[in-house]
Amino acid sequence: MHQPEITAVRKPRKVSLIPYLSLPFLAGLPLTVSATEWPQWRGPARTGVVAASVAKSGTPSMEKIWEGEVGVGCASPVISGGKLFTVGHENGKDTVWCLDAATGKVAWRHDYDAELLPQNYDGGPAGTPTLDGGVLYTYSREGLVQALDAATGKVKWKVDVTKTLGGKAPQWGYSSSPLVHGELVILDVGGPGASSVAFNKGTGAVVWKTGDDKAGYSSPVLFNAGGTPTVAMFNEYGLVLLEVTSGKPVARHRWETSYGVNAATPVIVGDSIFISSGYGVGCAMLKYSGGKLEEVWRNKEMRNQFLSSVYKDGVIYGFDEKGTLKALDAASGRVRWEEKTGAGQHGAVIISGDLLILQYERGQIVLAKASGDRFDKVAEFAAVRPRSWVTPAVAGDVIYSRNNGGSLAAVRVK
Repeated sequence: MHQPEITAVRKPRKVSLIPYLSLPFLAGLPLTVSATEWPQWRGPARTGVVAASVAKSGTPSMEKIWEGEVGVGCASPVISGGKLFTVGHENGKDTVWCLDAATGKVAWRHDYDAELLPQNYDGGPAGTPTLDGGVLYTYSREGLVQALDAATGKVKWKVDVTKTLGGKAPQWGYSSSPLVHGELVILDVGGPGASSVAFNKGTGAVVWKTGDDKAGYSSPVLFNAGGTPTVAMFNEYGLVLLEVTSGKPVARHRWETSYGVNAATPVIVGDSIFISSGYGVGCAMLKYSGGKLEEVWRNKEMRNQFLSSVYKDGVIYGFDEKGTLKALDAASGRVRWEEKTGAGQHGAVIISGDLLILQYERGQIVLAKASGDRFDKVAEFAAVRPRSWVTPAVAGDVIYSRNNGGSLAAVRVK
């Protein structure tokens, strides 16, 4: 079998992303989901949390096992069946990449015309792909939805939501990550009568569309609204709950942020939903009851401008504006601890087992104990160059770290 070229350097290996096509072993690749895989935005349950710990010892350390360039953008990696998928931009094209997760070797690439669209940041695609049933679903900054065969990269269907549904991208372009539920692919579109849209995942046909709200920057998540399966959309208007199967409105809560930047993914906490935004707005815990969303508490202690918080054991962890890491009591909103990390202005956080995995804007990966009592850092590693506004992914004992410029690194925790 032909192998791609790899730049021969000392560890970590820097991979030259040169594709090779028609790989026989990919045709039968079982792209299944397990607890240690990361097949969509914020992991298996879209919460940013996995039960399995990336660390196998009490005093972990980290080493880079490979690195490569995938183009400009803020799309996170997704991993399943030993393959890694992400999207980046270079020379007037977006590229969807499929790499070997263990080595960084290229399995296939799919290019399409796109604009870089830099505006106060690097630009490039911002929506993370979603992998489901051997199909990879992507959403470009300009509104192109594509379903690609995960084994070959062949396009199964595509829809331009601006042309077919009147979708209007927000100021910094679409950044929503597709939510796949059953036979549906659900997206924030922002069109007239088509604010939220569900497509048939096999054909791309519109199953339902609803609402007139402008698009935000957040990604939809599933929520059980008093026994009714709903999808929570955090768009320009605020938090909107819709029946998953029909798109019927269930509840709405206005949340106004400057420039319409409702971007952080809602965090589900039982029968409540935590939302947060930047520009000095703050956060709130909203409880669903009797067909309404009501504020349990609200404050300015957590201002997630675009990177999302996570929840574990009664505590919400996230980066407030200006790079301060905070732990909030989920029941009251009280600050349990805060740490000026030196992360830069922004940072991302996910949880693996009992560890916080922190991606600093300045490129470091930091491991800390997921404790509501204090900040307890256990390891730090310079993973990528600044600046990184990208949420990392974890699969097994490897953390996948990316920066805005396109450097992608696989970091093993020992």
